[in-house]
Amino acid sequence: MNEDSFGVDDAIEPKSRSHRGFGMFVLGILVGAGLTVGGYFGYNYFSGRAERANYHYFDVEIDKNVVTLHTGMSRDSVTVLMGLPVSSESAIVGRHFNETLEYNTSGGLTPDLELKFVDGKLTEYHHNATSSDVLKSLEKGVGSLFEELLTP
Repeated sequence: MNEDSFGVDDAIEPKSRSHRGFGMFVLGILVGAGLTVGGYFGYNYFSGRAERANYHYFDVEIDKNVVTLHTGMSRDSVTVLMGLPVSSESAIVGRHFNETLEYNTSGGLTPDLELKFVDGKLTEYHHNATSSDVLKSLEKGVGSLFEELLTP
């Protein structure tokens, strides 16, 4: 039989069987790389969303301005928004740098806002309501109650 002619066996089983195996190998490499890259970026995306979902936002009134802070905020960002604190304390506990900043937001004699930071990130806040704050909120509540009663 001539080498240039194709036989029945060649028509059923082509000679490019090795090319098909190589193609499957390359396809497997590409799929594996795609899953690895997709898994990496997917994990980072969803873990970042979970971190953002754990933020607790709160408003602080200082110098007739309202500032919105949240847990996880950096210490530098807080001091830019709030100004310098009235007092601060810092300590190293284990491998963490803990810091507490106190602010006077009501204009009274004692600080009424305490912000706690661990490794430069806001973790806790405590706002002590003064008697003037309580009276202001009562006035707002009673005033809005009368407005609701008087409006037709």
